[in-house]
Amino acid sequence: MIIEQALRAKLVADTALYALVGQRVYYIGKVPQDVTLPYLVYQTIDDIPVHSHDGLSKLSTARIQINSFDDSYIDCKAVDTAIFNAIDSEKGTWSGVVIGSCFKDKSGDFPNDDNPDISGIHTDYIIQYNP
Repeated sequence: MIIEQALRAKLVADTALYALVGQRVYYIGKVPQDVTLPYLVYQTIDDIPVHSHDGLSKLSTARIQINSFDDSYIDCKAVDTAIFNAIDSEKGTWSGVVIGSCFKDKSGDFPNDDNPDISGIHTDYIIQYNP
């Protein structure tokens, strides 16, 4: 399994987050046109193999952005907080992918020019993993 699939599985398995968004966790470009709020969209910003003095290691470090969308800023913030609680500082195995570390790097609000009635928050997570 690849890191993006493992992350999605981890997110939908979290009961608190699932209570908010259910299965509405999509990779960028795969959001249904009639999607119900709230929902998440994630994308890999970069994925860099880790090298040492001995050459390429078996580790990679991915920056994955998770965007939360809801009809109010407060509700959107609750979804973003549930994501944080589900994955920040987590390590172990996610659907067969060994996670060495996962931490929130940065976050911010962004306007939704297509629909100003929808609030959005983007949050980047740095995930070191062994595929």
